[in-house]
Amino acid sequence: MIFRNRVAYALWGFAVVVVVFVATMTGAALMGYRGEPDSPVLIAGVLILFWFGAIGLLAFAASQSVTTVEVEVGGGLRVTQRFPFRKESRHVAMADIEDVVIVEGVDDEGDPYFSARMRLRDGSDVDLVESHDRDRCEDVRRRFLKAIS
Repeated sequence: MIFRNRVAYALWGFAVVVVVFVATMTGAALMGYRGEPDSPVLIAGVLILFWFGAIGLLAFAASQSVTTVEVEVGGGLRVTQRFPFRKESRHVAMADIEDVVIVEGVDDEGDPYFSARMRLRDGSDVDLVESHDRDRCEDVRRRFLKAIS
């Protein structure tokens, strides 16, 4: 059985859109306007500020992974984390699973946000699914527990 957490794809896409937007605005500013801008220093300052924001967002997005957890037939799990420029994969023994819990939190807008999280004995956590829908997370948790038992 395979469990996938694809939330990072949306963040990667958003970061690319922001960078393309800032690059387009920079190109428009460098190509010139009709007439002289009121303050070229102000325009340059705003563009620099936007570039810092875009690069910061891009760095944050690149640190987020798309996670796949495969329950292997012979026992154990294969946990694969894909980042934009690298992939990490590791085997996790069933004995290394400490708990599988539903974690409650809030998103940026204050709405409830849930994760079905596998906690490992080494202290690391693996989110099997993230959603605003608690029932979906509960269902994934239930199916995962059944698959590993």
